[in-house]
Amino acid sequence: MPPDPKVLELARDALLAAMRKQVDDTTEHLRALIHDHPRGIQTALLAWCDTVAQHLGVDPDDGTVKTLTFWDTESGHISDLSQVDPVYRWAGRLITARAAMDQDAYAALCAIVDDLGPQDRGKHVIAVLNCAAMTINGVPAGSARSTP
Repeated sequence: MPPDPKVLELARDALLAAMRKQVDDTTEHLRALIHDHPRGIQTALLAWCDTVAQHLGVDPDDGTVKTLTFWDTESGHISDLSQVDPVYRWAGRLITARAAMDQDAYAALCAIVDDLGPQDRGKHVIAVLNCAAMTINGVPAGSARSTP
């Protein structure tokens, strides 16, 4: 079944608002997505992951996608993963699994969200959205780096 066009529109609008740091608009689009289209959350997550991979110029067929690196936006240095919020680590793992086309890992990570209550589910959705927005805003298009 093709994705609901309204879900894709809300996912796009939420990402654009997040990229522009328009908190109220981002919140409005996410609220509509989560409350009015709860089954569309998986579609939105997939769309954001694919948008990040496309922006970075990732080729899932070349086998080089291994990890996602977190950068401190203030200092520009690589963050110590132990100091990254676990929800954001999950988001990074989800984006990486999708970019690598690791369907088993991606499905297992999505299942985590399905089993959460509304508040925690929202935190995970927001983490993926924020990772996508920050990556697109902070990393030049086509500049994927592989970490073996």
